[in-house]
Amino acid sequence: MDALELGATGLAHAATSLSWIGPRHDEASERVALPLRAAPSTRPLELIARRRSARNFDARPLRLDDVSGVLDAALGAPASVSRAVRAHIVVSRIDGVGPGTFRHDAGLAALVRSTSGDPRAGRAALDQNVVGDAPTAIVLTIDRRALLSEGARGYRNAFLETGIVGARLYLASAAHGLGGCSVGAFYDEEVAALLGIDLAEEWPIHFFALGAPE
Repeated sequence: MDALELGATGLAHAATSLSWIGPRHDEASERVALPLRAAPSTRPLELIARRRSARNFDARPLRLDDVSGVLDAALGAPASVSRAVRAHIVVSRIDGVGPGTFRHDAGLAALVRSTSGDPRAGRAALDQNVVGDAPTAIVLTIDRRALLSEGARGYRNAFLETGIVGARLYLASAAHGLGGCSVGAFYDEEVAALLGIDLAEEWPIHFFALGAPE
């Protein structure tokens, strides 16, 4: 039975189980603190009505506080059905942040650098311009060790959680005056190299291009 179905007992078991491994950190990695910024007050139905996929982005860099606001709204809430979903941020153009890839750490309210230099994210996403031209992209992955701790329904629930986060990314982008586009086509091996992850430990599952729409 899935640990999440056992209520408080299941949560206590998952939290203390040796099979539950949370995000891993390299203490020597560069960290970029995420400034706190609340989204402008907008009614949920208005956001849903405005929600669209943006495929063409302005060339100017994004502000870090805008990106932080989107991440907080989409990833700051407790997991709904699975704790196995991880987020990585591919930075091409964010003011004050050097290009490269980062792991998102909600507990630290920070981005932790994984790689440096031009990420060439579009290549990993089948050369799709919507990813290659975006100032940043959010890549969701599934932590395989965390997945195993969640029982027989863990695989299904991790996909559901990814869909929930993807929907939140759209609404959070709209709330901050930005645009986004979900992309599900990519080369697994090239995404792993892009993010600096091991496919034996994490599966890439979802891209979300983020920027200011033209």
